[in-house]
Amino acid sequence: VFQELCHEAVIWKHLHHTNIIPFVGINTANFVDRFCLILPWLNNGNVIKFLDANKDHDRLKCIREIASAVAFLHGFDPHIAHGNIHGTTILVDDNHTCCLAGFGSAIIHDTQTPPSNVFCLNSVRWLAPEFQSIDTSCKQQSFSARDIYALGCTIIEIFTLQPPFPHIRNNTTVSKTVIKSTYHPRPP
Repeated sequence: VFQELCHEAVIWKHLHHTNIIPFVGINTANFVDRFCLILPWLNNGNVIKFLDANKDHDRLKCIREIASAVAFLHGFDPHIAHGNIHGTTILVDDNHTCCLAGFGSAIIHDTQTPPSNVFCLNSVRWLAPEFQSIDTSCKQQSFSARDIYALGCTIIEIFTLQPPFPHIRNNTTVSKTVIKSTYHPRPP
């Protein structure tokens, strides 16, 4: 766990962009035998809760801001794939600006193997078909494509305020549906 925390901190501390939440540091003192990453407190919470409470907020602005953060990561030298984009990893600051957070699954292109949490079951609804099976061998080049797929799913989430495939309750069934290339139904 400590190694994964350090992995996230090392990547995150180098990312300075308007739409990426700033990294403050690591707390090693307040929790006995525990470490935690420190980021600014954002009263608005994640983008889905924010939009649910602010129905008239410009959703396209949110999408542009998230896309800007993803473009920054993919254009960074070395290239970085976020690996876990969805509504709860996007926080909203006091100026109503969306900021990407949650870099625990981030991958630095050509420098590392994916972290162990790259196949997070909670994120299966945003996961590209080629990543749905742990047995599947994925090339590093496809990790940026994974971000783009997740961004598309997040756009659906932003407009509907529901996770992808809300009509399917079980994540395993979602995974099977995505593997069969059954696409998300068009939102009303």
